[in-house]
Amino acid sequence: MGTTGRKNNDNRAMKLRSYFYLILFISNFASAQVLEDKIYDENTHTVLLYNSKVEQSLPVITLNNNETLTLLFDQLDANYQNFNYRIIHCNADWTPSNLSNIEYLEGFTDNYITNYKFSFNTKQAYINYTLLFPNNDVKILLSGNYYIEVFPAADAEHPIFGKRFYVVDNKVTITHFIDRSSIVNDRNKKQKINFDLLYSNLRVENPMGQFKIQVMQNQRVDNSKVNIKPTYFENGKLVYNHVDANVFDGLNEYRRMDIRTVRFLGEHVAKIDLSEGNNMYLLTDYPKNLDRYNTDLDINGNFKIRRIDGLNSNIEADYIQTHFSFDYGAQNPFGEYYVLGKFNNWSANDASKLTYNLNTRKYEATLLLKQGVYNYQYGFKAKNATTLDIASVEGSFFETENDYTFLVYFRKTGNRYDELIAYKEINTIR
Repeated sequence: MGTTGRKNNDNRAMKLRSYFYLILFISNFASAQVLEDKIYDENTHTVLLYNSKVEQSLPVITLNNNETLTLLFDQLDANYQNFNYRIIHCNADWTPSNLSNIEYLEGFTDNYITNYKFSFNTKQAYINYTLLFPNNDVKILLSGNYYIEVFPAADAEHPIFGKRFYVVDNKVTITHFIDRSSIVNDRNKKQKINFDLLYSNLRVENPMGQFKIQVMQNQRVDNSKVNIKPTYFENGKLVYNHVDANVFDGLNEYRRMDIRTVRFLGEHVAKIDLSEGNNMYLLTDYPKNLDRYNTDLDINGNFKIRRIDGLNSNIEADYIQTHFSFDYGAQNPFGEYYVLGKFNNWSANDASKLTYNLNTRKYEATLLLKQGVYNYQYGFKAKNATTLDIASVEGSFFETENDYTFLVYFRKTGNRYDELIAYKEINTIR
């Protein structure tokens, strides 16, 4: 059989597999499971997804534009594997929509990741995979929330990770005003985001019910405000300024560490031990909840992968056993402390939890991190609590510089999906 015949057979087989796994996927999510940024495979590390124009930006692209998203991840298993990816359309609440893939995608349901490189000059061997999309294999047809899953080519039922991203079709305008909290006791601690939604160019039958709005602080999903209700509407404008709505802890400027090199001590690094792998011990951190606010330069919880003495940090940055030390003053019997940042999606789990060391009388944790510059904070989670308390450790100030993101969803009468019709980023200082 000629090359063309084999290629056609491969394409038909791929389509059949895609159809089978699509049906399987739909049945698995019949319970309306919320799709979250999550890593399922212990060998998968440093999963990055951002607009290709700006490293570590929120993964947002504009519909019918030439913008692309960049996906990067490392496999610490040095044995090469074939990976595929699938793209899933979601509702505003991140449950899978009931659209068929042909309604929101042009191209195959499953596609190969073909760009990979082996690590170079590192103690920790890994393979770095890269994907740019949309591409010749897949095009996105509708605005809204999307989810990309990556899975072994031979095992489509078990993804190694999933990441959220956004496709926007801007149709409305947002105007905003940042103010202090209206509650007297919180005026020096919290930031209130008042805003108006201008929709005069849009046909709207039910302005109080057809829009869904999310506001995020520093790209954090865990404390974002969702389904915000307008205070009132008038003449093609929705006003959102209720006295106790859209209020965030200002918190504090983030802590910083620099682990870009193992040759000398970077910022906030106390000791380097290379006798067994790469180990960096950070200086001891202390609570900042009693400090006065001080202006400081940070990247609002973000991180950047870098190696100073390398040309390509994607494959030359090594992995570091990074040792955190936090001195609360004594062991706190009422809950647990966690180290948090964008590098772990501000997730309070076993991997980010600090353990109290009776010998040093400090809380400690060790995280495997790729070389770079990192922002982080500490948070406390009381026993049986469902939310994190960062302010009690880091302090909270109205003056703190923060980024805020607006996402506006709209469902037309009769539509079966939520359009994303506005995306805007603002900063409290700029």
